[in-house]
Amino acid sequence: MNIYEIIKSIMRAICIICYLIGAYCLIRWIVMFLSRSSDLKKRKNHATALLVCFIVGTVATGVHFMAAVQQYSKPLEADSLDVIAVSSESISADGTLKKETGAKHGNQSPQLTFERAGDVPVYEIVMIDHDGGDWLHWDVYLPVADKFASADDPKIVRLNRMIESDLIEITPEQVRIKEGAFETAADGYVGPYPPSGTHTYTIYVFGLAGEARGGIAQLDQSGANLDKVMERLDDGLYTDYHNLKVWGKTEGTYCAD
Repeated sequence: MNIYEIIKSIMRAICIICYLIGAYCLIRWIVMFLSRSSDLKKRKNHATALLVCFIVGTVATGVHFMAAVQQYSKPLEADSLDVIAVSSESISADGTLKKETGAKHGNQSPQLTFERAGDVPVYEIVMIDHDGGDWLHWDVYLPVADKFASADDPKIVRLNRMIESDLIEITPEQVRIKEGAFETAADGYVGPYPPSGTHTYTIYVFGLAGEARGGIAQLDQSGANLDKVMERLDDGLYTDYHNLKVWGKTEGTYCAD
């Protein structure tokens, strides 16, 4: 729990206490007023307590609001997210990606295994060549329900078929994606094809509270800076604040022909 959540929790508790005490004092004051009680001191004490509760409750509400504004307007920092384990059998012991994962040698997406984080419902897989101007090679939206219900979306229909054909295996603990599960740009994958030398390709897995507002990014082009990718994913289509919950990564190198 971060400092903003702690402050908000304390302020909520203060508000609840103030409003309960204030409600009690108000009811007692009204009863004494209607009964024309001659105990003016008690009536005055109840009125004073009611005023104090109103002021303290109002201040606590304001502090809660300011803490929420600071929390949700603050740029997301990767270090603030929980990390999940990500691995690939398509990356050899020396850290190189299989030749078949390359765009000119089969365009077979790498095998990928990643840890599930609690009840996080959606994951997005992103592969970036940071040595090649932040070139985006893989971007796949992956809900982890038993079967995705969206007959109108071709990508979701394909994912359902992939689960049925065991290309994607989802368990409560992890998600396993077989090598070659994604083979075309239409599937969301364009393999490595460095123009020269050896480039490092980083595969990220992001856990989301829901679908990102910006949808899937444009493949096979530069500009997929990590900060920009995270900013896009953090803006949820159906969430009111930070959409990005967890992340993990693995990386491998690929040499030009």
